[in-house]
Amino acid sequence: STNIVLILAFTAIPQAAHAASISLFPSGGSFAPGQTFSVSININTNEPVNAAEVTLTFPADKLQATGIGGGTFDINAESTIGSGIVRISRGKLPPSVVGSAKVASVSFKALTAGKATLSASGQALRESDSVNVLSGGAGATFNIAGAAVKTTPGQGFTLLKITNIRLSDLATEAATITWKTD
Repeated sequence: STNIVLILAFTAIPQAAHAASISLFPSGGSFAPGQTFSVSININTNEPVNAAEVTLTFPADKLQATGIGGGTFDINAESTIGSGIVRISRGKLPPSVVGSAKVASVSFKALTAGKATLSASGQALRESDSVNVLSGGAGATFNIAGAAVKTTPGQGFTLLKITNIRLSDLATEAATITWKTD
C-alpha cells in the first residue's frame, strides 16, 4: 500500500483596507474679521494614488473662500468655490502619489465673530483599480474674534516719510539705492 501525504498551506489574504487619510493644516487658529489665512489639504497614502477629490464645507457667514492653490497633483479637473463649499478634483501623472502629498490649498477671509468649523471629505483613487482608499474625513476649527482689521492705508496707520533718495553704483544688472525715513 502507498501512503499519500497531502500538505495544505493557508495564507491570510488581507481584506481591502483603507490605505489613505486626509488632513487639514493648520487644524485651528484665531483670526480677526478681515484677516486672511490659508488651509492646506493633504492626503497620506501607503498605496499609489493617481486621483483625489475633496469637498470642503464651512460656515459662509463666518468665512469666505477666496482662492484655490495647487499642490502635488498635476491635473486640475475641478476647482470651484461656492457659498460654504469648495470642490477640488485633481489627477496625477506618473509617478503616482505615495506617502504624504498636498492636494491643494484654500485661501479664506474671516468675516464675522464666532466659531468656524471646516469639514473635508472625499476620495483618493488607487492607481491599479480606481478604488477609493480614503478613510473618513478631516476637520479644522477656527475662532473668529475681535474687531475688524483695517486694511485701508492711511486709516489707522502711520505712513513713513521717505527723503534723501540716492542712486549709486549703477551697473548693468545692479544698483545701490539709499534713503532716509522719519
